Amino acid sequence: MALGSAHAQSSAPSQWLPLFDQAVERVAADPKMVGLAVAVIDGGELVYQQTFGETAIRSGDPVTEYTVFRVASVSKTFTGTLLADLASAGVLDLSQPMPAEIFRIQERQPTLAEVASHQTGLPPYAYDNDLEAEVSLDRIMDRLANVDLLCPVGECHTYQNLTFAALGEVIEQVTEKPFAQVMQERIFDPLGMHTASLGSLALEESDSWAMPHRRTEVQNGRYQPGEPGSPYDQVAPAAAVNASLQDMVAWAFANLGLDPALSQQTLMTAHQWLTDTPTQDRALWRLRDRIENTGYGLGWRHYMWDGRDLVTHAGYVAGYGAQILLDPQEQFAFLALWNADASSPWYLWPTLMDLRQRGEPGHWLDTWGFETD
Repeated sequence: MALGSAHAQSSAPSQWLPLFDQAVERVAADPKMVGLAVAVIDGGELVYQQTFGETAIRSGDPVTEYTVFRVASVSKTFTGTLLADLASAGVLDLSQPMPAEIFRIQERQPTLAEVASHQTGLPPYAYDNDLEAEVSLDRIMDRLANVDLLCPVGECHTYQNLTFAALGEVIEQVTEKPFAQVMQERIFDPLGMHTASLGSLALEESDSWAMPHRRTEVQNGRYQPGEPGSPYDQVAPAAAVNASLQDMVAWAFANLGLDPALSQQTLMTAHQWLTDTPTQDRALWRLRDRIENTGYGLGWRHYMWDGRDLVTHAGYVAGYGAQILLDPQEQFAFLALWNADASSPWYLWPTLMDLRQRGEPGHWLDTWGFETD
């Protein structure tokens, strides 16, 4: 892992919160937005929490801190941390090979840690197209044995959904319980994530839940609410966690080491930088001038930003977006959930980082945040 320059000094929340609130208000007013929920923790304190818009366009039903969204690939942070928690408890060994009956690949079987950090050597997003075409998951997993690897196991990072989801089967084997039950008992309940769940069916049973709004479902130039289901429901450990802003705040506090329900050993294991991710560097071209290196742990990304190791993940699925960003050293976190295909929310976190460290919002929203028709 290549470290960056010395840390830039962060200013007090009173200096940047008003400007950040203006940026959030601007994003919330984006015509391509429907509902938005945002929170910031700084110095271990919740310093900002706001919700905007509607659970479904033209419904009049407001988004609140208890409104549940799909968090898409941010689900991987939950599964990776659950693996670390089970390893800390001696329930499983992260160095053990992936059981061949779950999936096999050429060369040697990857370890659980290598699967959770996307070091299988398979082409990126292997067979996601078949998943989206609703091919049987068992049939897809059988095909992995015949795929030529891009690199030997453990020697490069190639992001996956299917293989990551297979970790749920390992968890079921070692605990002899359904994956959703283990997640509920070891993560959601201990952390007080009272509205969190798995899968679109559970989402629709929530007291308040956000409907998705996709570009493909616009009629006469106006969004129409869509259905929350997705082929990625089949790969729940990779992409099917549902959570409200209240849940995500609890998740952030725990991952900052501020909730004893997650031990320091669990957090160290989950957040450990296991592999560099140069392909992610290239994918972040709009941020490459500021991100010095990227990596991956157990379901968690790492960005080296102005000398800080930010522990993070983002996700998009079926008209929902989600972002979590942590700076454990400063007990800082940024969280956002939304339910529309809009670009502007993605640029709130670099805006916030520049406000905290440089006293100005940078060019993120002005240059890339707002699409023109």
